[in-house]
Amino acid sequence: MQPFRWRDRWNLLFHEADRRSLALGALAFLLHLGFGCGMASANALFVSRVGTEPLFYAYLGASVLTFLFAAAIYYGVDSRFRHWIFLLSFLFFSSGVFGLWALIGHRPELLWPVFAARIASDVLFVLALLQFWLLAGDRFTHFEARRRFPWFVAAGGLGYMAGAWLLQAFSGSIPALDFFLVWAGVLAAAPLFLVLLPRQEAPPAVAPEAEAAAAVSTASAHRLLKTLFVFCFAFTFFLYGVDYLFNTVALQALSDENRLAAFYGRVSFFSLLGVLLFQALMAGPLSRVLSVDRSMLVLCFALFLGIALLTWHPSLATAAFAEGLLLYFLDSKAVGLLQPVGNLFPDRLRGRAKVLLDGFAPPSGDLVLLLVATALAATVGAFRLAYVLAAGSLVFLLYPWLFRRHYLAYLLDCLGSPDANQVLNAVQALGEPDKKSAAPALLRLLEGSADPVLKRHLILSLGRMRSEAALPKLIAQFSQPHEALQLAVVEALGYFRNYPALFALHELMKSQDNVSFQVRMSATRLMTEMVGRRMIPLLREALAEDNPRIQANALESLALLRRKEIVPLVLPYLNSGHRRLRANAAIALYPFRAHCEAARKTVAELFQSADPLTRFAGIYAIGELRLAEYETDLKGLLGASEPRQRRAVLTALAKLGGAEYVRGFSRGLAEEDEVAAAESLQALARFPAPSRWRVFEEVSRMGAPERKRILARLDQSPFDFSQERSLLVNREALMFLPKR
Repeated sequence: MQPFRWRDRWNLLFHEADRRSLALGALAFLLHLGFGCGMASANALFVSRVGTEPLFYAYLGASVLTFLFAAAIYYGVDSRFRHWIFLLSFLFFSSGVFGLWALIGHRPELLWPVFAARIASDVLFVLALLQFWLLAGDRFTHFEARRRFPWFVAAGGLGYMAGAWLLQAFSGSIPALDFFLVWAGVLAAAPLFLVLLPRQEAPPAVAPEAEAAAAVSTASAHRLLKTLFVFCFAFTFFLYGVDYLFNTVALQALSDENRLAAFYGRVSFFSLLGVLLFQALMAGPLSRVLSVDRSMLVLCFALFLGIALLTWHPSLATAAFAEGLLLYFLDSKAVGLLQPVGNLFPDRLRGRAKVLLDGFAPPSGDLVLLLVATALAATVGAFRLAYVLAAGSLVFLLYPWLFRRHYLAYLLDCLGSPDANQVLNAVQALGEPDKKSAAPALLRLLEGSADPVLKRHLILSLGRMRSEAALPKLIAQFSQPHEALQLAVVEALGYFRNYPALFALHELMKSQDNVSFQVRMSATRLMTEMVGRRMIPLLREALAEDNPRIQANALESLALLRRKEIVPLVLPYLNSGHRRLRANAAIALYPFRAHCEAARKTVAELFQSADPLTRFAGIYAIGELRLAEYETDLKGLLGASEPRQRRAVLTALAKLGGAEYVRGFSRGLAEEDEVAAAESLQALARFPAPSRWRVFEEVSRMGAPERKRILARLDQSPFDFSQERSLLVNREALMFLPKR
C-alpha cells in the first residue's frame, strides 16, 4: 500500500477539471492583483513625474520589447521545456520589478527608471497573461474552455479589483512606489501553482500518412488565424487609443500623483465590480443565447458605442466610462471569447498561434496607434485621435461577418482531421443554435464513429443546435448500452423543450434499454423541470404496465419527485407480491412523516424474510435509506457463504459510511472474478457522491496492479466513471511540474 500524500487529498476533494479550474483561477486572481497594484502605481508615477506627452514613447518601447520577448517565447513555446520557461521567466520578471522599486526609491530625481517601470508594466502584463493562457489552454477542451475561461477572467477581474481597492485604501498612507513590492511578490509566487496542476503529457506524433489529410484544416487554420490577428490588432489600437484619451483628460483635472493613483483605483474598482456582477448575474443566461459569432457582433457594436460617446462629449466622466467599458468590460469579454477559440487550433499550431495573437498583435496595434497619434499631434492636435477611433470602430462593425465565414469553414474542415482532439474540439464548437447548417456533417460523423467519447459530444452538440432533423437519430442512440451515451441523449433532449422531446423522454424512461438508475433519474428530473406536477400522470401510466421492471422504475422516479401527490399512487405497492416493488415503495414513502413507520415496517419484513432474494431487496432498501440501526444485523451477515449476499451486505454497509466496510467494498472492485467485480461496479454506480469518493480514496491507496485492474474495468463498464477514473490516472502521473 502506498502512502497517502497531500496531493492525493487535493485530488480527492475536487474532480480533475475542478482542480485545474481552482488552481488556475487562483493564479489569475493573484496575477491581476499584483498587476492591479503595479500598473496603476507605475502609470501614476509616470503621468505625474514625466507627463502625458512622452506616453506614446512608452507605448513604443513597450511594443518593441514585447515583440522581442514574444519572439523568444515563440521559438520555445512548443518545446518540452515550456514549464522551465514559465518558471524562469516569472522569477526574472519579479527580480526586474524589485530592482526598479529599489532604483526609483534610491534615486528619485532620475526619470528613466520611471519610464522603464511604465514600459515594464505593459510588457510584463502581456507576457504574464500570455503564459497563463498557454498553461490554461493545454488543459481544457473547447467546451470546457467556453465554460471555465470566463470565470478565469472574472477571477482576474476580482484580483484587479482587490489591487484597485488596495490603491484606493492605502494610497494616502503608503507611497505609490511601494505598491511595486506587491507586484514583485506575486510574480515570484506564480510558479508555485504549477504544483497543483496535473502533468501535461506530450501530444502524440502525427503519422506521416496523416499529414496530407491535415493539410486542408491547416490551410483553413491559417485563414482563421489571420482573421483573429486582425481583431487583436484593431482591438488593441482602439483600447490604447481610449486609454491615452483617458489619461489626457485625467491629468487635466488631477495633477497630484496620489490623487491620480486613487482616481485610477476608483475607476478600476467600479469597472471590475460591474464586470463581476455581469459575470455572476447575466453571463450564464447570455452564453446560452449568444454563440461565438453573435458575441463577436455584440462586442464590436459596444466598442463603437463607447468610443462614439467619448468623441461626442469628452469629459472626466465620459472618459472614465469609456475606459471602464473598453479596457475592463470589453477586454475581459474579448479574452473570454477568443481564448477558447484559440484552443481549436491543432497542437502543432496552438502554442505559436497564441503567441501571435497575444504577443505580436497587441504591440502591432500600439505601434500603429503611435504613428497615427504622432501625425495628428504634429498637425491638428492629439485629441483629434478620438475622431479616428470613432471612424475606425464604425468600419470595424463589418468584422463579425468576416469572422463567421472563416470560423465556420475551419470548424467543418476540422471534422476530417486525423487529430482526434481537434475533431472533438470542433464538434463541441459547432454545438450552437446558429450553426444548424453543420448538423448533416455531425450526423454523418455520429453514424461512422465507434469512439464513445466522440459520440457523446456529437449527441450533445446536436442537442445544443436544436436541429429538429437530428431529433429522431438522437433518440435512436439511446439503444446504445452505455450509460454515458444514454445520459447524453437525455441531456440533448432537454435542449429542445418541445413535445416530441418530452414524449421521447417519457418513452426512454420506461425503456427496457435503460442501463442504470442514473439515466432514469436524469430523465425524471428533466421531465419534472419541463412539465412540473404534470409529470405525475405520465408516471401513473407507467405504473399501469404489466412489466414489474417498468413499474419498479416508475416508483423510483416518483420517489425523486418528493411531492405529497405521489403517496396515493405508491401506497398500494407496500403490500405488493413483488419484492422489488415493495422495496421501492418503502424508499419512496420514507421521507413522509405519516408513512415513515409503514415504510420501516416493510423494510423490516423484507430483511427478515427467509427467502434470499426477498432479503436482498430489504438489504438494498436499508442501504438506499441509510438505516443505521441495521448495522449490527448486517455485520452478522458478512460471514455468509453465498458471495452475492456478502457483496449486497458490504454495499449497504459502505453506503452507511463505515470506513472498514468502504475498504472491504473497494477490495471487491479488484477481485479476480470478473462477474463479482461487475456487480460491485453496478452497485457503486448508485452510491451517493461522498460515499463514492470514499471508495475511490481507498482504491487510490492500493498497489499499482490493483489500480490498473480497476482502471481497465472502469473503461469497460457501461456506467459513467469518468471523474473517478481521472483520479486514478492522476495518481499514476503526479509530479512536481507539468510537461508539454
